[in-house]
Amino acid sequence: MAQRSYTAEYRANAVALAKEMGGSAAARQLKIPADTLYTWISRAKNGDLPMSAKEIAEPSGEGQGTGA
Repeated sequence: MAQRSYTAEYRANAVALAKEMGGSAAARQLKIPADTLYTWISRAKNGDLPMSAKEIAEPSGEGQGTGA
């Protein structure tokens, strides 16, 4: 089977979907291997995906200075 290539936008959207509904359910809905999606989630948390995916993976308010 040929290896499939995914755009950065697709990966970012997949990470966002996984955040909403859970990784396994998102992988099933997108018809991609769960391991692939979990790799993207991990990379997003580590900042190794494009900025949009990283922002999706971060909880609200994290990384924003409050100046307190």
